[in-house]
Amino acid sequence: MVYRILLVGCGNVGSRHLQALVKIPFPVDIDIIEPNTSSKKLCLSRLEEIHYNKKTKIINWHNNYTSKILNSDLVIVATLSKNRANLLIKLMKNGHKRILSEKFVCQSKNQYEKIIQICKTKQAKIWVNTNPRCFNSYVKLKKILSNNKPINVTIHSNPKLGLGTNIIHYLDLFSWMNDDYDVTLDGVLLNKLLPNKRGKDFVEFSGTVTGHLKNNAIFVMSFLECYPNNVTIQLSNTVDEFCIDETSQKMIRIKNFKSKLEKFSFEHASTLTKKLAIDILKNDCCKLPTIIESCTPHLEIFRIFNHYINSNSKRNVRLCPIT
Repeated sequence: MVYRILLVGCGNVGSRHLQALVKIPFPVDIDIIEPNTSSKKLCLSRLEEIHYNKKTKIINWHNNYTSKILNSDLVIVATLSKNRANLLIKLMKNGHKRILSEKFVCQSKNQYEKIIQICKTKQAKIWVNTNPRCFNSYVKLKKILSNNKPINVTIHSNPKLGLGTNIIHYLDLFSWMNDDYDVTLDGVLLNKLLPNKRGKDFVEFSGTVTGHLKNNAIFVMSFLECYPNNVTIQLSNTVDEFCIDETSQKMIRIKNFKSKLEKFSFEHASTLTKKLAIDILKNDCCKLPTIIESCTPHLEIFRIFNHYINSNSKRNVRLCPIT
């Protein structure tokens, strides 16, 4: 059997997905939609870095999506969040049933609810690629910390690394650690709007976002200029505390007033996507959150960011300008 995968968007993120897909250990036909010439060149150069069986991996390039591209076993959507809602709806209406979407799924509550509605009507499945929960190191930490919930999560970094872009990853990690997605956020400590490297359609933020769950678990994500250009994460309960530096891949465990240095394994998309794709193709499931599980975290992020933008600029946004 030859599986068919559709990859929509093959820029910086999509090209990493392709590096993973060509390493799948069984025959796969891959349709790629990428109209941008520079993105296609980047993708081809990254593909040359990978040794793979070209006889069992057939790659077809397309400039645009049309309804003629049907019968996929998996679609990976790696476009920007702008217009992603319309694309996801079009894919489902054209019969695509299994979709792995990059974050953010869309840019508004109305868009998100419409996607879920079509997803149910068409009996499709959408998973959201907030993948830190798939890291083996985080899986092991959840097993340790789950014995004494709630589990608190604190993240520190510099605004250059993108609070708006990355918050959904760590909010999902927080929700998954506590097995509860009904999170409430507060953006009162956000302090500045910043330009986004993706262009004028998007913004970034500096400051702090806080949140909590019904079990009293606390979430804090603070991206301030006083912090260095790396990401540090603290996971803690009433017994254990783990301080993680994802950049250096090191971790300190603190328990009973004693500390121990341990290794933390950061896993890249070019590795994770292979595992996720195999799980979806073979088992019709994967470790990522479903679109329904990721709903409240998305909507809370839209709410606090839109409120901050509308209160601190001349803009009146309805579509949250993050990607």
